[in-house]
Amino acid sequence: MIVTMILLPSLPFRRSMPVMARLLLWMVIFAYPKLAVLKEMCARIGIVTGKGLTGIIKTHYPKWVLYLLIILSYPGFHLNIGADIAALGEAGNLLFPALPALYCCIGFNLLLFILIILLRIKNWLLL
Repeated sequence: MIVTMILLPSLPFRRSMPVMARLLLWMVIFAYPKLAVLKEMCARIGIVTGKGLTGIIKTHYPKWVLYLLIILSYPGFHLNIGADIAALGEAGNLLFPALPALYCCIGFNLLLFILIILLRIKNWLLL
């Protein structure tokens, strides 16, 4: 929703987004139990095997299954990261009103990129 509000900043569209969000709220009742069970299942698999879900799929299934699952899950990961960056940009805009949210998004992207390159992933996993 935030990404859409940044990309299409027209006022009538911004006013209709909360209404559309309330209309889709019924999906939470059906989606949350499925997501909770899936997360619990992945956590138990990880505890028992010491591998993640993709590691298990990689060792027990053909490569095309793994690649298919990666291709199907990529848009969800990509949109989730985009929404998080957009939320950080809006928060930066609230802290520094003189900077537009787009510049804050670009700044947070550069900061994350530099931190990912400078810090090793093992240091991040220990946090």
